[in-house]
Amino acid sequence: MKAAKRALAAVALGWYVIPCGADKRPLTKSGLKDATNDADTIRAWWGKHPDALPAVVAGRSGLAIADFDVKSGKDGLAKLDELGHPLPATWRQKTPSGGSHAFYAAPAGVAMPNGTADLFEKGSGIDRRTGESYAVLYDAPPRTLDEIAPAPEWLTVFAERPVSVDRSEHADVESFRARLVPGKPSKDVKRAVRAFSSKNMSHADMLEAIAELVKLGQAGHPGVAKAIDAARDTYADGWGGEYRSHFDNALQGSVRRFGLPLETFKLTKADRRRIRDRQAEPTTLPLTEGAAVLDEVRAQIRRFVALPSEWHEAAAALWAAHTHLITCFDSTPRIVFASPEPGSGKTRMLEILEKLAHDPVATMNTTTAFLARRIDSGERPPTILFDEFDTLFGARARDAQAEELRGIFNSGHRRGASYSRAATRGKEVVLEEFNTFAPVAMAGLGDLPDTIRTRAIVVPMRRRTRAEAVEPYRERQNGGELEATRSRLAAWARTATKHIGNPWPMMPDGIADRDADVWEPLLAVADAAGGEWPALARDAALVIVRDAHDRPASLGIRLLADVRRVFDKGDHARLRSTELLHELVGLDEAPWNDLGGKGAIDSRFLGRTFDGYGIPAAHPIRFGAAIGVAKGWDRRDFGDAWTRYLPDFPPEPATLPLTDTKEHTES
Repeated sequence: MKAAKRALAAVALGWYVIPCGADKRPLTKSGLKDATNDADTIRAWWGKHPDALPAVVAGRSGLAIADFDVKSGKDGLAKLDELGHPLPATWRQKTPSGGSHAFYAAPAGVAMPNGTADLFEKGSGIDRRTGESYAVLYDAPPRTLDEIAPAPEWLTVFAERPVSVDRSEHADVESFRARLVPGKPSKDVKRAVRAFSSKNMSHADMLEAIAELVKLGQAGHPGVAKAIDAARDTYADGWGGEYRSHFDNALQGSVRRFGLPLETFKLTKADRRRIRDRQAEPTTLPLTEGAAVLDEVRAQIRRFVALPSEWHEAAAALWAAHTHLITCFDSTPRIVFASPEPGSGKTRMLEILEKLAHDPVATMNTTTAFLARRIDSGERPPTILFDEFDTLFGARARDAQAEELRGIFNSGHRRGASYSRAATRGKEVVLEEFNTFAPVAMAGLGDLPDTIRTRAIVVPMRRRTRAEAVEPYRERQNGGELEATRSRLAAWARTATKHIGNPWPMMPDGIADRDADVWEPLLAVADAAGGEWPALARDAALVIVRDAHDRPASLGIRLLADVRRVFDKGDHARLRSTELLHELVGLDEAPWNDLGGKGAIDSRFLGRTFDGYGIPAAHPIRFGAAIGVAKGWDRRDFGDAWTRYLPDFPPEPATLPLTDTKEHTES
């Protein structure tokens, strides 16, 4: 009964459903005419046909569905990418043949005819399902219509005859006729007219035939107005002229029942020109254009935001470019715009990246469920632009939802990372798993956890001085300019895809381990672009990594350094716990005397902190006849940690002049 559940879930969204056999043909008497969003009818159908496949009728459900094939040498998704058309993230399902359906909301303002023919050219592997076309539901539909994105222009641009609507339940025939699409009747309309007979047609048959014509008009079929006039004459010929009023009353009733044509807006000349311009844009740019395109991206950033240095401008431009090449990389660095005070340009920087990056998702107070589904919804991950990260890592630090979001941001820098959760569907508990790999840009006040900071390019934002002038950014004026730059960047990226990692860049001296993971994608983009960008990117990496390493040490590193100071100060080979604590608390400008307003540190704090660095707990050591045996630490206990985390400290010699070092239980 899973198919029945899918059908019921679809009608709960307001979609019109029809049962189909294994051959995907409707099982009802009148085919698509019988499609309904009535739950009781659905239950009755699947009671009779328990193995039927549920199919959604696109037009009546307000949908435009893109159908991508991957058979007979065709690959629809690859063709779409080759043509340079965007594939906005939306709810999608896999098909048994290996293809997929992308469900979009049909646009207001466009009368959608049937669209089962090839969308671009024969053999492209891209079809559309619009109007009275339908698509079988192989997966459970989305829970809400929020997961259905607006249809992209390439899926709907064929519609030429806009209509508008007043969906009032008191809609009248005159308003209905005024909004019908003119033109030659479609095949479906002609078939509906043939249902009328001049041989004393029954009233019931007349009602059913009129209802079908009204439905076709509501769905945007051309020629319905003329068809209604012809049907009226045919019906009246059989019964006499006085029966025209019966026809008119039936027509009024059908209009009130099924409503007027779908709500629409009129495409202006500017709209059509914009569509033509976008279609005329080059789908690819030569590889040699890379340096010029990156120069353009950097210039756009510099126009509207004052970043701290040219190195940070270069890093931001390369990061925006890498989002268009994300399928080439196994890791993606976070880029963080942080400042101590508001008014430093952080949010403006995210606004600029929203116009430059691939498939941007700007968010602030998002939910884990939305973010996980949004990242996992398409073939290529979107770019997440998260503002006010301080709300996530500050006041909400112990919030369960915030903890899950942090997990997504932490894990998603590496390809293959996923987020899993148990979900309840009816009485069944299922495990949901979502891919979390996606580029992320963050902006906010204060500092970040080390788990994110060490995977990020950190841009320290500051309030502008009067000498740092930038242009005011206005979406209505500048948005189109930035989108044009993004189009050029995307066109170049389609060419550069084949050259990324051939070979992979060599890291400059001093860039290793996690820093190399962060910078490898950006250096690869710079190498593909050529010009000054390979050298500029490496200089930026060295400067920004050096600044990151010069930041104040973590509390643990500070403790290791101060313990070393205590041992060096008295040239100690070993120290008792109480003695080490006394010396640490007495250090000038050290935080150990009153850590976080909670008083002086104690031996438990030392033990917990040392354990994370592989340093043993305080253990019994003989300190000579005057002291005897007491718990403490030997200098050699810290040697490995000092070497690893304080690299400027020389390794300890193999032996130290110790006397009577013997571990035993304190009596």
